Amino acid sequence: MAKLNLFGPRLKVARARRHLADLEHLIEAFFSDNPYDIRMERCPSTGGLRVVAQFSRPLPNDTATIIGDVVHNLRCALDLLASDALRSNSAEPTRYTGFPIYETEAAFTGGRASKLAGAPDVFVDFVCGLRPFKSASDGSEGDLLIWSLGQLDNDDKHITLLPTIGVASVKNAMAVHEDGPEHGFMMLGEVRISGQGYAPGVSLGGPGMNLIAGGQASFSVALNHRNFFSDKDVRTALREIEARVTEVISRAGDLAV
Repeated sequence: MAKLNLFGPRLKVARARRHLADLEHLIEAFFSDNPYDIRMERCPSTGGLRVVAQFSRPLPNDTATIIGDVVHNLRCALDLLASDALRSNSAEPTRYTGFPIYETEAAFTGGRASKLAGAPDVFVDFVCGLRPFKSASDGSEGDLLIWSLGQLDNDDKHITLLPTIGVASVKNAMAVHEDGPEHGFMMLGEVRISGQGYAPGVSLGGPGMNLIAGGQASFSVALNHRNFFSDKDVRTALREIEARVTEVISRAGDLAV
């Protein structure tokens, strides 16, 4: 019995990590000189105040291309893993060979055979145990990190993966009633904000409250198209996917094929 050759998959993961480091540096540089104004404006539905951030410039376009590079290298790492599994069984990969990732368990069951044709049974069983799909037949979830990787890699071929900036939290902001502090005064310690882009998710105070000090904000840079990681910073999401791919490759390396 032998072990899988993981040289190629590990090279791809290492490249993905370097791209991820580049992404983190790019975003940190973008925020380094505070290119935004924080204000509060009237919330039409509640009459209270909501937090708004207005940026003087957009995120660099390279943000999207680097995200695509991270995703593509991680997806390739899994595909190379599948190809190496075939070679360990004296089979040659074909144009159909790849690591199977599907929307549903039924689609995975129907499609995995062509993707893994020629792979040793122990590897096929290993991949099945990972549940690389979004939803199972019994209504439970599959491996959402692996599934999301497949979806993002496919999306990168058709759309630009440029994230939006959302206010994640605001602190040390102050609001006072328009008729004077004796009619209402509010000091924010730190408030977590939900929502994406410029759509604020918190209302404060009531009618007549006005912001008098902008405070400081932290931000989430998120991919919110089609609800991919809509409540999670893209850097955090990609780190979680990278860790999962690394774990899968490591576990595959323990198989006796």
